[in-house]
Amino acid sequence: MNKLREKLAESNHDFRATTEIFPSINVDKVASSLQLDETAEENGRNNSPPTSARNFDALERAIVERIQDEQKAAHQTVEDNLQLFSERLASSTYVGRKIFAKPHCRTSGRMSARLAAGVLI
Repeated sequence: MNKLREKLAESNHDFRATTEIFPSINVDKVASSLQLDETAEENGRNNSPPTSARNFDALERAIVERIQDEQKAAHQTVEDNLQLFSERLASSTYVGRKIFAKPHCRTSGRMSARLAAGVLI
């Protein structure tokens, strides 16, 4: 029964619970899901990868891929929020005004061009 309770209480994402827009990655959860400890111990016993290796091994590539996936998801969150904010601006009571904004982060080309041109989006 305790195992079932623990499984149900376990989160289905790799983030710590927070109110931040971009929460920190829960390193312990990622390490557990990738079985880092077990794989690292086995690799150490087998002296793998050798100290002369120039490329990442499978475990290192898995870690890099996980972080890149989280980075892509965060970027998509920014894009989605920019789209949502632009829709809210378009439907606001200030429809007659032009909005000039200088984005502080890189966004998609369409969005940046429209914001820089002062076009109400």
